[in-house]
Amino acid sequence: MEIKKGIISIVFACVIIFFCWFYFVKTLSLTDITGMPSNPVAGLFASFVDFDTGLTRYDIHNLSNKNDYWQRRIREVMAIQNPQQRNIENEKLLAEMLEDPSIKKIAKKIMGFGTDAILSILQATKNSH
Repeated sequence: MEIKKGIISIVFACVIIFFCWFYFVKTLSLTDITGMPSNPVAGLFASFVDFDTGLTRYDIHNLSNKNDYWQRRIREVMAIQNPQQRNIENEKLLAEMLEDPSIKKIAKKIMGFGTDAILSILQATKNSH
């Protein structure tokens, strides 16, 4: 009887460890987040530019929960008519976004692509949940 309890405990512990690794540790590639395109040519191109984002499923969950807030803030900034004021507010928004640990992770990887890439990732996380 104790052997059965021991085996069950070990199996249960392995399942918990796997879940924690899968959700909190394993990082996702860009195509894991956005999905592979249905077009074969686009899929080939996507496989060339695919990279590890550094984001976990937990990070994606957090981003999708905050997505409405970020989308609203982005719309507010883009609605500003004065280009100088819009640039100032855009810098404030970017600084605010970079305070979020999940956004900070992805920004380090794709900052060379610009803020449009970050906004695309946010949109993809909204669509994946």
